[in-house]
Amino acid sequence: PQIIAQLERTFQRRIDIEGVGVALHQGVRVTGLKVHSRPGAPEPFFLSAELMIVRYSLPALLQGRFVLTMVRLVNPRVALYRRSDGSWNLEEMLLQARPTNAGGFSLPPLSAAEEIRLEDGTVRIVDPARGTDTTFRQVFLSVDDFSLVNPFPARVKLVADGRFGGRLHAQKLEADLELMLAAFADDERTAVSVRRLKGSVDGRAFEASGKVRNLRLPDFDAKLSLPPLVAADLKELGLPAPEGTSLPASTWELVVKTSPVSASTPTPGAYFVSRLSGAGGPWNFEGTGRLNAADKALSGTLKTRGVPLERAAEDARAAE
Repeated sequence: PQIIAQLERTFQRRIDIEGVGVALHQGVRVTGLKVHSRPGAPEPFFLSAELMIVRYSLPALLQGRFVLTMVRLVNPRVALYRRSDGSWNLEEMLLQARPTNAGGFSLPPLSAAEEIRLEDGTVRIVDPARGTDTTFRQVFLSVDDFSLVNPFPARVKLVADGRFGGRLHAQKLEADLELMLAAFADDERTAVSVRRLKGSVDGRAFEASGKVRNLRLPDFDAKLSLPPLVAADLKELGLPAPEGTSLPASTWELVVKTSPVSASTPTPGAYFVSRLSGAGGPWNFEGTGRLNAADKALSGTLKTRGVPLERAAEDARAAE
């Protein structure tokens, strides 16, 4: 009962567990963990895991301090849900004030651990406002020095069945990231930096890197390397393409800045493409433009240099 009470303070939700073991040198082992969801969530449990291991620093414990060194979740299932007010169910767990405990054992927030690991997990993300309902499988996530207010590194691997372009696609992803949550409040400081990303969509491999700053009014830059694509590939990805279309292996670069509707309304009004470039095979181009957030009206300029149209036509015939 004491462990359950401490976990309920940590997760801010009702907790069920099947068993618990404590070893001085190994930490706390919780089996059959179930963290109940709040009403209105898409699944009955916010988090369930076959095994949760909470390890602590023994030298610090002998000095009277409880310092978490690692939280490890084995075969977890996590349900992340965005409410109608725009907040995520994860936010309250990390941000809500926890009731104080008068004396006795007190487990600090699991986010205080030096390392957080999810192994072979399943993560479902539901955002009704955006029509998103995607399940990621075989998720491995490792976070060092987690912080709500400072940047921290993360490593992630996963496979997923996701819907975009009106179709269901199989995805694989492996990435090294740096995240800045800014306590989910300071939008100007929030950022996601993608140091290295390798992935595939329906078996088509790609690589990328980039950074997004200020998630509400995002400024971002990205570099992307794509494999050769023909008309059938593009159509399967939900992109219009006439028969005979053939794109060689290509590299892309995109730099976008977002302007608000007004100084007092932090909602996107327009996206300014300060750089768009692509190169592959015999062609290359550069462009700039503006995309209106309300009606998606696009305006801009596109420049290309030295495209041998005869060779492009030969490539298209060869692809057929």
